[in-house]
Amino acid sequence: MALAYLARRHGTYCSVREIVANLGIPRRLLAEILKDLSHYQIVRAVRGPGGGYRLRKDPDQLSLAEIVTALEGTPFITDCANGGDCQMEPVCIINGGINQVAEQIQAVLESFTLEQIAKGSDRPAEATSTAFGVSSQAVSGTAAADTLSESARAGSAPPPSQAPRSADFDHAR
Repeated sequence: MALAYLARRHGTYCSVREIVANLGIPRRLLAEILKDLSHYQIVRAVRGPGGGYRLRKDPDQLSLAEIVTALEGTPFITDCANGGDCQMEPVCIINGGINQVAEQIQAVLESFTLEQIAKGSDRPAEATSTAFGVSSQAVSGTAAADTLSESARAGSAPPPSQAPRSADFDHAR
């Protein structure tokens, strides 16, 4: 979400405080992510007054593959699909299929840009924090993390009355 925020504010330096206030992302998490993205040349960091973070490339030139690789490493399905050694390779009957899956995942990530993802919602970036029940004035460091974790706990599982029952799946038999 922070990269989408930066994409919508392309060319403008945004401080960690501004992004936290508008998105409700925990400050420490955001700072670590931005540090990693800066290391991989996806964002530019400038210290001091008027500084902050901004994208190094136009959002339409930054693929999701670049972002995922910077944050998580190359998408990994199996050793053999990533050119590694596999003890099962001499007898493997799924190698060709797994390689196709890995290629398709990479192709999908390469086919989408940050601009496309950032435009995926007409909601202004500032409205996002209210979706988590966090007002931009109330967001600060651990307060945001506490509020978000409470929201996550409250909505993490459907009530028992809405949970799927085994009878719901009988038609598949």
